Amino acid sequence: MTVDLSHDPLACVTHACYDTRMSNSSEFDVFASDMLAVEGRSLRVSVRRLADDVRRHVISAGYSVGDRYLSVREVAERWRVSPVTAHRTLRVLSQEGILEVRGGAGTFIAASLRERSEALVQTVHLFVPSDRDMRERVTQSGLQTGIMDVLHETSIQLHFLPSQREIAYLDEVFGSPAGTRACVGSFLFRVRREVRLYFQKHRLPAVVVGHVESDVKLPSIDRNQRGIAHVVGRRLLARGCRRLGLLMCDSWNPGDDDLVAGFQEIAAEASLGGCGLQIRSMAQEPSLIRSTVTQLLSNPNPPTALVGRTDPITLGALDAVLAMGLRVPEDVAIINVGAGINRALQDAPVPITTISSCERELGREGTRLLLRVINGEQAPDSMVELPMTMIERESG
Repeated sequence: MTVDLSHDPLACVTHACYDTRMSNSSEFDVFASDMLAVEGRSLRVSVRRLADDVRRHVISAGYSVGDRYLSVREVAERWRVSPVTAHRTLRVLSQEGILEVRGGAGTFIAASLRERSEALVQTVHLFVPSDRDMRERVTQSGLQTGIMDVLHETSIQLHFLPSQREIAYLDEVFGSPAGTRACVGSFLFRVRREVRLYFQKHRLPAVVVGHVESDVKLPSIDRNQRGIAHVVGRRLLARGCRRLGLLMCDSWNPGDDDLVAGFQEIAAEASLGGCGLQIRSMAQEPSLIRSTVTQLLSNPNPPTALVGRTDPITLGALDAVLAMGLRVPEDVAIINVGAGINRALQDAPVPITTISSCERELGREGTRLLLRVINGEQAPDSMVELPMTMIERESG
């Protein structure tokens, strides 16, 4: 399923700004066009469309700053347009800082190409599994705003990946990957390993939100999961909680391994013993969360603190604790280490302490990382870790 966020109010404003900026250019006449015969049909080719094609060509052909680019005649022949349209297109790209037209010398790749690389990323795809927590994180947080802070004129498309035939779906989205990678970028949210490998194989520009395996050479951005575990664990120990319950999703990603390792280090550091760290995995269904937490708290040595991996798991845990007649935080402290964007965390009967995900900052820094990788300024397997902030509330 694909959602074109051009219907989002913020996205609509962005598109309007894009169109307005273009129409204000004296050289950019969107109505100037040629008639192009293709297989017996006539297609209207505008300067705008040709400019998009030339932008893609500048990236995919591997030009460096200062290289000579195609002449007006060569552009006209390559794309089968008139010299007038070719000339206007090169002037537009010169004004954008992508090309430099030197009278009598020709057209060259501009010195500002790298600085203006955001003009070359026309579309950002957000690939998300079809679970409620991730839907809310991508659609209700400041992530999209963060992307647009950097790519002011991009189009954002949101994809909910099907549970089956993910690779076939990606083939439909990208068509011929070699022909589209120059003008798109992607964010991958908690997708399966096969999806990450698809982007690596086809060299599609993408940033993984979260950690990745050592053999997956894709850039990634995440909070410092091990650091989160250390901060939360020490906070709970300071409150006198010496039996910690870690509530995880039933499907793990590499970042989850770091989180668990961090809590294990805290347990060892404090000599908590066998019951000091109890880990449970569960599907994010409210009834299953409540039953799992109820069973955990009914053990002979129940946790005195619960840490939820996602917003829904944490809220379900709070429901279970209150249904058992336990007090929060006196009997059981609760802290959320999920995205922290669900307003119910703040409005719950006992407001829940959470780690802020800073989604807008994630969008900004993730986009900058994407552009650096596209420009060859950073290794493809670069990892960016964001600082964290704890929002202290009553639960722990």
